[in-house]
Amino acid sequence: MPDLAAPTAQTPLASDLLPYDEAARLKGCIPQTLRNAAQRGDVREYRIGRSCFVVRDDAFRAFEVQQTGGRLHRAYQDGLEG
Repeated sequence: MPDLAAPTAQTPLASDLLPYDEAARLKGCIPQTLRNAAQRGDVREYRIGRSCFVVRDDAFRAFEVQQTGGRLHRAYQDGLEG
């Protein structure tokens, strides 16, 4: 019988899970940007109950935020003006 407590290729270690707000801070974006990326499959999401986390793996490290159309965020606008 397999050891259910051992992580598998699909079950990340707890140390590799980042809350969306912390992952967004590391990438310099807002959490919604990472949620959208998870929906597209650009980064992996892992759920524990009702909580969602970003998996810190190669896909997360390779993900780069792209400024596209729409409204610019205040922090980005301040960077352009200053």
